[in-house]
Amino acid sequence: MNTNLKYILSLILLISCNGSLSAKNSPNLLRYGSCDEGKKGWYSWTGSGSIEVETDPEGLNSGKGVKIIAKGDPVKGSVSMPFNYRGKVIVSGYALSTTETSSKVSLQCFDSNSKTIAWIDIAFLKTPGKKTLFSKTVVIPENAAKTNLAVNVTSAGSVRVDDLKVTPANLLEETSSIEVPTVNEVTIQRIKSVETDQPLIALTFDDGPNDLSPDYLDLFAQEGIKATFFCKGNSVASRPEIARRIVNEGHEVGNHSYSHPRFNQISDAEAYKQVIDTQAIIEETTGTTATLFRAPYILYTPKLMEILQATGLQPIDCSVGVSDWHEDTTVELIIERATTDKTKAGTIILMHDWSPKSLEALPTVIETLRERGYRFVTVSELLAAAN
Repeated sequence: MNTNLKYILSLILLISCNGSLSAKNSPNLLRYGSCDEGKKGWYSWTGSGSIEVETDPEGLNSGKGVKIIAKGDPVKGSVSMPFNYRGKVIVSGYALSTTETSSKVSLQCFDSNSKTIAWIDIAFLKTPGKKTLFSKTVVIPENAAKTNLAVNVTSAGSVRVDDLKVTPANLLEETSSIEVPTVNEVTIQRIKSVETDQPLIALTFDDGPNDLSPDYLDLFAQEGIKATFFCKGNSVASRPEIARRIVNEGHEVGNHSYSHPRFNQISDAEAYKQVIDTQAIIEETTGTTATLFRAPYILYTPKLMEILQATGLQPIDCSVGVSDWHEDTTVELIIERATTDKTKAGTIILMHDWSPKSLEALPTVIETLRERGYRFVTVSELLAAAN
């Protein structure tokens, strides 16, 4: 395979503003979570080599992704759809590449003469087979006549992309004038499990609300159990009706940041905004105030702990994780990990409500743990039952 950089496949996934709004009351919110139009006509291909574009039934997040298979030596060409939003936006999504050489997700902006006026790298896919979550705030020039989200690869293979979102960044205001709170001493601690004599376990789900969340809620209603959902602010904003349903059906909502950043890679002011903006969105949307926080990637910094103490949020980790985010994790592995001997009274189990595999595994997990005498409660209920 000739991996010379001049042989670049530009698989340009452009997000259409027409018919792609995820919430009627959010007219500026753009979301592309699937290849619903996965048929001939929604994309065009020009160049050497060949590609196949198909829906990705398992997905990387929402379960409705797109898979692009590149073939040939060399491969060079593009797949494209229109994207018309302007201004400051947050570009986020999931990607996974199996190509031998590194791939990257980029934003390309062109003027009316098709001249490139901006090229912004969003994410690098350096490890084949590793799912990458990306989220970056960018400014799309006002004079941009066309904007592309491009996945660039330099060798044959496949690239999967899922749950692409372009969200206006006005909900995350400029942080230069923000006064970040401080505390003299951090006294709160991250809670992984709870010491309790009662046979209670907490099921928790990160990254929602997602398109698959209603299926989880249907299952919980059928089983008569309650869970805790650690929600992202931008996901609550894009799917307010699901967030409200979570609360209305007696489940708990926790804060999982606004756009799922790594807190060791952002400023203190940005970290504070990630927390308080999500608090505001949850309260405005659901009428409840979150009291729990789980950091993306379970990655806490000393400053984040200060912020959480100052804002009255309890950091929650987990004692059992099923790794449903990993490509190689099977339904059987999720069941095994969730029902291991480590799962005991006071356990906090971490899953993701975008995972179809966890959804499939849950009935068996619930049945198995119930046979051992356990009951399922929210994290706050579990904390209240501590010895």
